[in-house]
Amino acid sequence: MIIITEEKLVALRQKNGEFNKTKTDTAKYIGIERKTFQRVVDGLQSRVNKNTYDKLEKWLNS
Repeated sequence: MIIITEEKLVALRQKNGEFNKTKTDTAKYIGIERKTFQRVVDGLQSRVNKNTYDKLEKWLNS
């Protein structure tokens, strides 16, 4: 499990705002579960598996 840092959380929130889509659409675009994405962005889940983390990183760096 990989911990999402506060800086990464802020970056995810900013990118989601710039992406201008719903959390559901964003999660589909990234390729992860909506519930996982929503909990991460809302700050309720700070640990994710490596696969999910890699997908979030790829999306942030695109």
